[in-house]
Amino acid sequence: MTQHTPLANTGKQPLVSHLFAVGRVAYTIALRLTRDKQLAKTACYAGYLHDIGKLDPRFQAWVAKAADKKHAPQTPEDGQHIDAPAKFSFEKYPRHNEVSWALLRVLGDGDHFSLDNRHLFNFLQHAVFWHHAKPIRKNRDDFSVFGAIQEKLESGIEGGLGGLLGKIVELIKQINQIADDCDFAVRLPSAYTPRDADFLSGFRMEPTPKYKEYMGTSDNMESYAQDARQNAKADVIRSALITADRLVSGLSAQQLQNHVQGRDLDELVDSMLTAESGLTKAIEKCLRGFAEARPDSQRNKDQGKAAKALAEVEGIAALSGPAGVGKTKIAPEWARNTNARQIIWVCPRVQVCQGLYKDLTAAQYLPDSKIELCTGEFKLLAQSGDERELDERESFSGDIVITTIDQVLNTATTHTKATGLIGYLNAHVVFDEYHEYIQMPGINLLFAELIECKRSQRAPNTLLVSATPNYVFVEDLLKVDREDVIDVPTFNQSLYQFEFTPFDEDTDSHPLFKPVPENTFVISNTAVAAQQAFIANQGKENALLFHARFKTADKKRIFDRVFDNFKRGGNRAFDLLRCGPIVQAALNISCDHMVTEFTMAENWLQRLGRLDRFGERKETNTLTTAYPAHIDGAKGDSRCARYLRKLHALESAKAWYEFLRDNLPDEAIPLERVYRLYRDFYQSHAMRERVGRDLLAALKKGARQINAKVHDPIRHITKPRPDAAGKRLKKSSLRGDSRYVQLARCKIGRDGAFAYINEYACDGGENVFTLSVDEIEGYDPSGDKNLLSYMFKKHHKIMRLKTGENHTRAYKSFILRDKAVEPENPIFLSYTQEDLGLTHDSPHSHAIYYVEGENQPIGAMCIDKINQPDQTR
Repeated sequence: MTQHTPLANTGKQPLVSHLFAVGRVAYTIALRLTRDKQLAKTACYAGYLHDIGKLDPRFQAWVAKAADKKHAPQTPEDGQHIDAPAKFSFEKYPRHNEVSWALLRVLGDGDHFSLDNRHLFNFLQHAVFWHHAKPIRKNRDDFSVFGAIQEKLESGIEGGLGGLLGKIVELIKQINQIADDCDFAVRLPSAYTPRDADFLSGFRMEPTPKYKEYMGTSDNMESYAQDARQNAKADVIRSALITADRLVSGLSAQQLQNHVQGRDLDELVDSMLTAESGLTKAIEKCLRGFAEARPDSQRNKDQGKAAKALAEVEGIAALSGPAGVGKTKIAPEWARNTNARQIIWVCPRVQVCQGLYKDLTAAQYLPDSKIELCTGEFKLLAQSGDERELDERESFSGDIVITTIDQVLNTATTHTKATGLIGYLNAHVVFDEYHEYIQMPGINLLFAELIECKRSQRAPNTLLVSATPNYVFVEDLLKVDREDVIDVPTFNQSLYQFEFTPFDEDTDSHPLFKPVPENTFVISNTAVAAQQAFIANQGKENALLFHARFKTADKKRIFDRVFDNFKRGGNRAFDLLRCGPIVQAALNISCDHMVTEFTMAENWLQRLGRLDRFGERKETNTLTTAYPAHIDGAKGDSRCARYLRKLHALESAKAWYEFLRDNLPDEAIPLERVYRLYRDFYQSHAMRERVGRDLLAALKKGARQINAKVHDPIRHITKPRPDAAGKRLKKSSLRGDSRYVQLARCKIGRDGAFAYINEYACDGGENVFTLSVDEIEGYDPSGDKNLLSYMFKKHHKIMRLKTGENHTRAYKSFILRDKAVEPENPIFLSYTQEDLGLTHDSPHSHAIYYVEGENQPIGAMCIDKINQPDQTR
């Protein structure tokens, strides 16, 4: 190797060898995981060209010097960039991926790369620019257009950018020569017309590629489906490139040369994608157990028939079946039939993950397989009766990984998790209770994007599971054919009676607050309504309260108590359950009676699925739906209506209520007939139109959320800060910007007696609690409900008097907000009486406390909602 051989990194990999190898490996990854040859070709081009900016003489001078050091730095995960002070800092000089994009933009003018359409060249630009994260600069616009990058390069390169382009053409010829020597068919065009300054000036104001693009103004569902499709292709190409780059950069210079000369670069892909496991054998054993326990069971036969039909679907398969049909058994059988090596089981919420984790680790399912629970709160691995906590680096290593949609979306929205998309494509994926994503702005579109990523594969190996598919969402946005939705009839032969109870929120007591029989679930649309009803009846009921507003440790403890009490054969230590919507999906628990608040079809049927779930009662089961008396009005002006409107679900809920009112018989009917009505609901053009309007509104908001909150993948070029127990929150999230908070404790006795406790609820360890910034600021930063503003005024005084140390007041309240992404810097939403006494203050009128009841925590509540059952929102 001569001194003039351009280097790719401090590991002394020759740049030309590095570029060819990354292109070859990216091509193999994309081709093995998709059926799109043009997409694979684009990934290959991206590999060939991703580091052409490293021909910059300044980069070569820096990397040669760094490589000759006795302890040359290893190539970091985020790539090799000039790491020098002063004029070559990232603040003042473009990084090599930015330079690579600028060069590519000129090289590719006029469809120079012979890709089938302009979209593919756009994907190529996107991958090259975004194969590294963007640094956070003081002036974020410094390198946001072509001209800014060009200007910095022109000052020190002989012949300017045009001269560097000439060197790139020579490098391309060398890459093509290696491709010829390796008998590899994908080559870059090497013809290039020299460009003068006037020509280059035409690119001056051209912006760098956007990371995500969703228009968000269309009233046409197809527009959103198309955006999801295009973003998915960009995801796959970028992930293939980043994965290939990291695999190749991990080799020594000699190993790289050996792989290139030996024509065995595909071995790198083999070692990554081939992950044999004993999963199919374990599923076989599980299925034999069910067959031996019930050898003549029609249930087993019907489940097997459904699993076989799902395996025969060529595209994305969907399983639709009422609660209790055994979807948790059918999905693994489908995976066995399609030769799964790993299943990634994706759920909308942590509580759904917990329920599924309990099911799959049970003796009758897969106790000997590696069952992983991977969420933001829990990282556990269970096998053969043992359970241990997982290190972050071990995540997604189980035979079955049970995780939330948020964890999977990180592969498409971040840089550090970008290679995880390859693992997602390589696995069988089950999306459980996917209908819940409809009302999650941003997540709804990114979910469609994930589906499009899988659809690009020869065998998508993807299963959508829900008792309530919402056929507008499935057919019009996800583009799943109705014939690919496999329906399983219910095995539940019990009878169900339906009652609708109107109420006036301003005058009547809410039906959700009234006494109910034993073994009843009372399900409200919000946690605060469940809390208020629990408090109102605490002195006369032996009830459990379950919702999402608990500390982490309490949430797990109460979840276990709910499950153990109401599961099949449960201990029945408690008579009834008062809960928020958290209970409505995928929890394998059952009750004898149910009262629910008015809601959309999917939520209503999911709640119904907990009523006599196992079909064991001889008596008729009654579901009582409490609905606002004026819901039929044009405005539907009620707290319930305002809540549903906020979720973009009010029109859907009203349509469902009207459909049931007109079509439900007065007599008790079997469950199968109820689900037939649900299918008929989506056969009605008028009803589909009303549901579609809500869905479009949710997608529009989702596009706005993505554009505002899916930030460009960024890298903090600062000294790493310890994240307490790895629990640092994102500053911005599609689910809502959350922050760690601290709450003073208070207690409400059975007799309604209220008492403050001079202790705080959270300790920064297991006992932590997060809340949305919107709620912390009272949904109006300038309003009198803003608890962050209250803390900003009081906290430094209280802490100074409490500790005797000088606590400087934050310069602005947003500093407190930004620090609260770490549990050791929570936002105080209430103070103990003792601490308030130090400054002679009273509690804020809207302070949020951690409320405790006589027998269990009640959770976080605003002080003005306590003992006010008429204010259920």
